Amino acid sequence: MSADLRPPTSSSISSQPTQAPGVYSAMAFPASYFLLPTFRAILAVTLFSSPAFAKGPKVPATIVKWKEIPAAVQTTIQTSAAGGKVETVQKIAINGTFIYCAEVKGADGKWMKVYTTDAGALMKTEPDNARNKRKHKPLFG
Repeated sequence: MSADLRPPTSSSISSQPTQAPGVYSAMAFPASYFLLPTFRAILAVTLFSSPAFAKGPKVPATIVKWKEIPAAVQTTIQTSAAGGKVETVQKIAINGTFIYCAEVKGADGKWMKVYTTDAGALMKTEPDNARNKRKHKPLFG
């Protein structure tokens, strides 16, 4: 039987019990140690998932009757439609200027969007992929 017969030193006497290496007691880490990072993570997710960080505000558009559209815009839309039928025209205000977006169903049955300025200049034409990919016909239109 071998026992440690050396007298205890001040460093070996402590009020806390000794533990195995790598094992920590609950007193070593207070509750705030675990709660603060969790709270920060929840706060970050809440703040950055708000609508302010979405794609951006949608620009309000108004549907305009064909008679109210300027003649220069009408001719640009009709020439870009190439024999298709103009379904709706929207007037969008961006930074004080107006843009017209026309939804056109082409002669081949494909949908496209035509964007023009209020002066009648063609900005761009693009296919309306959302409408072109539909497998079924809409119920009311």
